[in-house]
Amino acid sequence: MQLAALVAGAAATMPTNPSNITVYHVNQANYSGITNMNTADGAGDAFFDFRFLLEQQKCANKTAHTFPGECTNPEMIAHDLVITKVVVAIADSRYSDYGECNVCINGTVPMTNPPRACVDGTYHCRCGDWGSTNDVCSNPAVGKQNVKAMMNGFARHMLPGSGPPMHWMVNLVERVGGEWYSSLDIGECDNKASKTCAWKLLETVKEVNATCQAANARKTIENLPGAQKCFAACPSGSTTSLCYTNCYYSALLGDDASVAVPSTGGVPGPKITKIWEDAFEACPARKPAGHNSLPASHSTATKAMGAGAVPDA
Repeated sequence: MQLAALVAGAAATMPTNPSNITVYHVNQANYSGITNMNTADGAGDAFFDFRFLLEQQKCANKTAHTFPGECTNPEMIAHDLVITKVVVAIADSRYSDYGECNVCINGTVPMTNPPRACVDGTYHCRCGDWGSTNDVCSNPAVGKQNVKAMMNGFARHMLPGSGPPMHWMVNLVERVGGEWYSSLDIGECDNKASKTCAWKLLETVKEVNATCQAANARKTIENLPGAQKCFAACPSGSTTSLCYTNCYYSALLGDDASVAVPSTGGVPGPKITKIWEDAFEACPARKPAGHNSLPASHSTATKAMGAGAVPDA
């Protein structure tokens, strides 16, 4: 059924034959739901999470190549992160363009140009090319983006002269890939202000502390064949040192992953995804937040700011 047939004012309802997807979301513990947020399949979130150590190395070096806002993104650096597994019903087998959904920081919707004002802590989405002056998301359908296609378009042209973090990034996305999704409030079936029923959150399957998931994944990676000797040479108890980071990505992607694309050795992509998913399942479930402590604001309910404002993510 096409989305156009679902427009029925406040009475918009999900058709009888939606398709269901199981996806994950990384967010701070005081949020619930997926309204104006991004989710991913297992591979897509494996890529998102397993970037963490390389992001630390990139962001510690201000001369390293970085994408807008990646060094200040609460969904990567906050201390109270959780990972939630949910089932979502989608009203149309067709998807719209992917929207980048992030938490408002310093009163600015991340990556908007000109910058748009927002309330700190609320979620907002932007659509279109980076730097586009027309970045308001207007299609209520769930957005979908192949991670490999998106990331390599930006990362590969940065490789010449780049150090290990960018090489790890490209090799990781080459191995894992995955899909990212965006779910806007203007298409949410349970949103009384929405005229289009494009998606509905059916079930929150499980939520875990991200620290538990990361610890389980590290334990598996540290015990991959041939990896123990490398990790044993690193400072005891450190999981953020350059030594540990080198061992981590060498174990996952091969010893040459810091200098060559594609790398050889390491773990095949499906197994990397399984490491991530198994680490999630091994964690005890926690009780999700009952409601958003701050509202996930409408993807278009923002206003232009002055030219001096700087986008962040």
